[in-house]
Amino acid sequence: MDTSKVLWGEGLFLRPQHFQQQDAYLESLSRNALLCAQPYGWGIRKLEVDLDALSSGILRLNCADVVFEDGETYRAPQIDRLPEPVMLDRARFSDGATEFHLGIRHLQRHGSNCAAEDAQTTETRFIITPISLSDRCTDAVEAEVSVLRKRGVLKSALETLDSYQNLPALRVRKTPGGAYECDPEFMPPMTCICASPRLLSRLQALLDSLEAKSHALHGLHREPSRSVIEFRSGDHASFWLQHTVSSAYAALSHLRHAPMLHPERLFQELLRLGGSLMTFSRQHQLSDLPAYD
Repeated sequence: MDTSKVLWGEGLFLRPQHFQQQDAYLESLSRNALLCAQPYGWGIRKLEVDLDALSSGILRLNCADVVFEDGETYRAPQIDRLPEPVMLDRARFSDGATEFHLGIRHLQRHGSNCAAEDAQTTETRFIITPISLSDRCTDAVEAEVSVLRKRGVLKSALETLDSYQNLPALRVRKTPGGAYECDPEFMPPMTCICASPRLLSRLQALLDSLEAKSHALHGLHREPSRSVIEFRSGDHASFWLQHTVSSAYAALSHLRHAPMLHPERLFQELLRLGGSLMTFSRQHQLSDLPAYD
């Protein structure tokens, strides 16, 4: 879609297209700025599933806050419309599990992108919703303004998703008893560490292990004076291992206490820790270090 800047000039006959094009230009500008600052700045910020409904075979979201790969945002129910619930007994599963994608319709270049709330169609990107707004500068009476709310959808990864801007949101699996549950091991793309309780718990477990290792290494060395560790001439390996453990703990502890940071920061510190530990073992090669995905 063309997002060129509008030429504003004297005597211009204003049409809705002028304002729509100006919106497209400004939105494109902000999205490009975001992607320059953080190339991985898309994914889930918050996603809450109705677990009571899930246990009854219905996939329903209580709230969702995501940024799609093209920079488009979706916040429901605060701003946008939550997806319609999915009846899981009608959904397609593969090997007892399936991923569900959260999406919105692609913007159509030639219109037909919005529909009234009471319209029969559910195939539009936006829902037209009238709201009353106060004048924020004077005491003027409220005015009714029609706003656009994005219409979210939940689709199985086994369905056709070409018509939607989407991202993988969660994986649902069947239990041996025939019930449904979210797969806690599934990691969707995220914009912050706290978007995944599982990731936070793993980070905390790693910090506990590093702290225990640090205490164990400290116990191997003399303390000739209070709070000072003495390393003997043959303790080079122990010294560098202590340095590796303490440095990693400090960096990871910051991420644990600032979980709104992007998980790519966590990956970078884990990569640094993995590379440092390779100093003490030849079991793995540097080429084994993974790339961020």
